[in-house]
Amino acid sequence: MIKRYLEDKIRSALAANSSVALMGPRQVGKTTLAINIADTIPSVYLDLENRLDLQKAQNIEAFHQANSDKLIILDEVQRLPDVFAPIRGLIDQQRRKGNKAGQFLFNVKETTKQAQVILAS
Repeated sequence: MIKRYLEDKIRSALAANSSVALMGPRQVGKTTLAINIADTIPSVYLDLENRLDLQKAQNIEAFHQANSDKLIILDEVQRLPDVFAPIRGLIDQQRRKGNKAGQFLFNVKETTKQAQVILAS
């Protein structure tokens, strides 16, 4: 029940916002939620604990250009804090083109006791 509620909340947030962050401690199901969403909409998933995925995310502009028609899911994004500045520019650029929703989903490991959905327009 909780999983379904959070999936619905994330889907609604992605429909209304350019980026959404799912934050919570280890082992609460953030990655599972992201993969479940990825299985149902056009998306690409990068696990930033994986060296090859981390390399792809380090040039987020090129990666976004190659995948601009998909939701880009960045798991463990706290490992690459410098990615947020170029992502902001990409989001602004897409907004000017009329694409205002569903561009990025971030999974962030945090020290809170429960998972949270954070909206960032």
